[in-house]
Amino acid sequence: MAKRRGTAGPGTISKSQAVRDYLSEHPTAKPKEIAPALSAAYGITVTPQMISMIKSKTNAQGRKRANEAPTRGRRPARRQASDVITVDELLSIKKLVDMLGGPERARRALDVLIQLG
Repeated sequence: MAKRRGTAGPGTISKSQAVRDYLSEHPTAKPKEIAPALSAAYGITVTPQMISMIKSKTNAQGRKRANEAPTRGRRPARRQASDVITVDELLSIKKLVDMLGGPERARRALDVLIQLG
């Protein structure tokens, strides 16, 4: 149950904050270990289920920050396969044809490549 405003006295701590503080000091502690420790330290009654929920939310917030995309705004457009051949592609093909010794040898190499594929 949530606390009402103005009912917390000085030096009191919320259950959630107590769990987060305990987890920061004991990161490998299990919920069944944390519940009695908080009861002894603060006189707080916390169920292991509540501790699990707080622990998972705390861990999820850390993962979210670490996995956030570094860029904002629009993504660059993905290039899709099309029938259009660009100038850069033509220049690369010309270099390949020259390396193979001319268009006739390039055509034969392409035929062999098609048969292999």
